[in-house]
Amino acid sequence: MFGLAPRGAHGLLALVLLLGACVQPPVDPSPDPEPPAAAPTLPDLTPGVWTALSPGGETTCSDGSPYTFFVRPGTVNKVVVDFEGGGACWNDGTCGPNGPYQPNLAASMSARYREENPTGLYDKSNPENPVRDWYHVFVSYCTADVHLGDSVETYTTPQGERTVYHKGQANVRAVLAWMAEHFSAPEAVFVTGCSAGAYGAALYTAELAAMYPEADVSQMGDCGAGIIPESFVQEGLNRWNIEGALPAGVDLEEGVPATFLADAYVVIGQQFPEARLSQYNSAFDGVQIAFYARMLERNLQDPEALQEVAEAWFTGLVTSLQGIQVELPSFSSYTSLLDDNDDLQDGTAHCLLFRPEFYTLVTSEVRFVDWLGDLIAGESGQTVFTPLPEALEPPVAVGASR
Repeated sequence: MFGLAPRGAHGLLALVLLLGACVQPPVDPSPDPEPPAAAPTLPDLTPGVWTALSPGGETTCSDGSPYTFFVRPGTVNKVVVDFEGGGACWNDGTCGPNGPYQPNLAASMSARYREENPTGLYDKSNPENPVRDWYHVFVSYCTADVHLGDSVETYTTPQGERTVYHKGQANVRAVLAWMAEHFSAPEAVFVTGCSAGAYGAALYTAELAAMYPEADVSQMGDCGAGIIPESFVQEGLNRWNIEGALPAGVDLEEGVPATFLADAYVVIGQQFPEARLSQYNSAFDGVQIAFYARMLERNLQDPEALQEVAEAWFTGLVTSLQGIQVELPSFSSYTSLLDDNDDLQDGTAHCLLFRPEFYTLVTSEVRFVDWLGDLIAGESGQTVFTPLPEALEPPVAVGASR
């Protein structure tokens, strides 16, 4: 009987072997599939119209009145950030009630862009408009500090003491905070602005590029070249307290430099090499030259003095554009002789963004709207400079177009 298994043992052994064959080592469950990416958030606004938004808080106009900005919805996940122009003031002579700036939004140039038949960049019905379908954020301007200030100053004018709130930084950053909340991930951002707005468009491009690192960023400053004398640094820039608006990397060891705008273009371009930075100017911009004369305290009614100022400003323009391009080869510019009254003796036209000529201007066989469209699309980095009449030959040679 030895060697015989007990009754039922064969069946039990078979069952154990069968169960053993069926048991596998534990395997980690497969990870859950990644959820689909959330759709980008966009502001819910009435289509086809500008919506006024008042952020409150520390925002203000130069006279202490409330600040408002405007947004027009688009149909694509792309956004224009557009800084309004409107002069500036910096001393007793310029900060009076009749100074060259808009103290509040009561008579704001914003109306120009919201009128029934807008032109230029604001004509959303024109098929040639490179941003016709984009959302459009209009950064209104009323702080007399080219959007860069953070100070409150009291000036003594013929009408008495006048307190001016140079709070451009607070206003702009309120707009950017609203954008961060309502535009989660735009595909593209185009930053622009006319005159005083061109300074905001240049400086705050750094913050927008950092805020939207995946966005395709392009920028064009319209007739705000940053040509200022050394004397204006103390009287204007320091009085406005603009350091908080400058991108990290601008050399402030000896204070804000007179070349702060050109320096900022280079620094921003180096920090964000994918961003495409540019300027448009008219070669003898009557408004930029007049402000340069005010900074130098030259008599605007003296033709000889004004001619000297115009030549100095033009030299500064060419030197600045060339200097930026040497340090930042991706930078491009378009300089024209656009004149809105056929009289070059009083200078060339100031700003292009809002003009019908936005679509018709041709310089050196390059149409402006095509140049801008290529810039926004990332297809070109061409620099265009107008040939000058013999009587207006530049005192500094201009590099050939690239």
